[in-house]
Amino acid sequence: MMKTQANNDPAWVSRMANLEDNSEISVGGLAHEVGLFDGPAAPASAKSALAKLIELRRRERRLTVEQLAARAEVETAELVDIELGRVDAPQLRTVAKLADVLELPAQKLMQLSGSVIPKNARFTEAVVRFAAKSVPVHHLSREEREALDEFVKFLAEP
Repeated sequence: MMKTQANNDPAWVSRMANLEDNSEISVGGLAHEVGLFDGPAAPASAKSALAKLIELRRRERRLTVEQLAARAEVETAELVDIELGRVDAPQLRTVAKLADVLELPAQKLMQLSGSVIPKNARFTEAVVRFAAKSVPVHHLSREEREALDEFVKFLAEP
């Protein structure tokens, strides 16, 4: 699998960002990577929603992480990091490939990834709702309950 190397020169990235002047596609992730963007590439709720969306859509399609990575032509480690919410700003190429394979609108997925700034408050509200609702609620297993009780007792010790 051939991987394309992005131009990481901060001056070039800054020039390209200025030329784009609020266009739909931005250098957001790359600007973040080379230190031109101060804040997080995407809000925590968007990062969480992207991670959960990719995971749930993959599972809905009955794909393993390895199968999705192969079909999308992305590195398995990168996909694992995305699903675990460890990536602040996934590469645009990765987001576009995942959108294609998972049959999701690429533009909206790019907004979710922080690469494109959403211009719609409804999008942000929907992201927060999805992030909040996509966390499963399960009863603790006996082992989890024991571990929790033991740790809480430890924390309560003087």
